[in-house]
Amino acid sequence: MISKMAIGVTALALMLCFEPLAFAQSDTSGTSNGNGSSASSSMHRAGESTETAVSNAYHGTKRAVEDTAVTSRVKLALHDDKVTHGTDIHVDTISGVVTLSGSAPSAEAADRAIDLAKHTKGVEAVKNAITVGPQKSSMR
Repeated sequence: MISKMAIGVTALALMLCFEPLAFAQSDTSGTSNGNGSSASSSMHRAGESTETAVSNAYHGTKRAVEDTAVTSRVKLALHDDKVTHGTDIHVDTISGVVTLSGSAPSAEAADRAIDLAKHTKGVEAVKNAITVGPQKSSMR
């Protein structure tokens, strides 16, 4: 998990990158471009934008890590189950929504895979794209 310190360091680094740009725009009167916006005000707006960007990056990264964990738990459940072990079922997770695709040898195996996914910690919904029938061989 990303620590608060790492977020703070990232925000500080981004603010240091924007600082020279904000001061470069100010003239000797303390305003930039004649519109009355001081370098201080410009720097404050840049800091707020940076904070928002860091927050969005943090939450996006956190969601991606959670989705990876959900995918792993569903794959493990499919592997450990007698009915779904060895099937060609693929698992993708986006924002807690698991999509099952690939093929299952029977309707029973497909239904079992859906049930296992629905009862896996962190799964908010399951989309079924499993085809039922003989598994395709990867050898041609």
